[in-house]
Amino acid sequence: MEIVKTQKRNIDVVTAEIKSLCSEARHMMLIYAIEIGRRLVEAKDILPHGEWGDWLRNEVEFSQSTANKHMKLFEKFGARQISLLGAELNSETFTNLTYSQALKLISVPDEELEDFVKDNDIEHKSVREIERLVKERDAAAEKAAAAERELNEFLKEAEERKHKLEKERQNTEELRNDIREMKQELEKAQNEAEEYRRLAEDPEIPQEQIDRLKAEIEAETKEKNAKKLKTAIAKAEKKLAEAEAARQEAEQEAEKANRQANEESVKRKSLQEQVDKLRNELEKSRSESLVRVNILFENTQRYIDEMNILLDGVPDGDVYRGKILDTLCSMFELTAE
Repeated sequence: MEIVKTQKRNIDVVTAEIKSLCSEARHMMLIYAIEIGRRLVEAKDILPHGEWGDWLRNEVEFSQSTANKHMKLFEKFGARQISLLGAELNSETFTNLTYSQALKLISVPDEELEDFVKDNDIEHKSVREIERLVKERDAAAEKAAAAERELNEFLKEAEERKHKLEKERQNTEELRNDIREMKQELEKAQNEAEEYRRLAEDPEIPQEQIDRLKAEIEAETKEKNAKKLKTAIAKAEKKLAEAEAARQEAEQEAEKANRQANEESVKRKSLQEQVDKLRNELEKSRSESLVRVNILFENTQRYIDEMNILLDGVPDGDVYRGKILDTLCSMFELTAE
């Protein structure tokens, strides 16, 4: 059989095709993992309670952890329905992600996931870099959540102090009204007692002795009532003083709580500024890294061109060229991991 020699293609074209095929293979691995997860979710819903673990081991030879990973990938990245074109991701943002990259993104909240992938250029990050970025995101989110919880606690305490202060003010106003009414009753009793004394001492009133005695008794009774009323007023005034002191204390506590809340707001703003600064630094670092990657890629391309020229003059150069391409493909796979 005669071997037909084909014209040698440019190494750039071959390299690009290899990279494209490697990328498509990694992407298809994610698609298949998501679709396996879709069917695992369906199977778990179909199986009777208690048979899930045995079915995984005996029928599909999956461990529980492997099945969980596939189901989480489906829930995180899979479209709810399969389109006419076949399996799809739930967003074009995730189109170029690999299986390993997607696994590291499962813990990122759904509402943040697309922006996180875009802002951090995740499709060009290694698994280790993604893991680091996710940890930094989680740490920043926890700090912000802790600051939010602390601020809410201060606001809650301030609101409680405010209600307490309003209650103290209400009690104080009620005591003032009670004292005002008792003073009016005291003044009325004193006026009545004075009137009885005047009548008792009036010589023109008939039945002087009886009436005088009656007036004295009534005057004495009025005086006793007046003394009781004075005592009640004194007690009420004491309570008023205590209520006033409690109100002042509540006002001081509310003022203190407001100061603390303002301080927490400043701290929270500072924390947000630190997070923004960190993001800017990461973005700057990412840009610098991409520049370096481009330089290294150009150097690598130049070296490949030089090797290709040298191999043209070496016996069995095509054999060596094939081995070099296999090695480069393996290197691309390791870099993706």
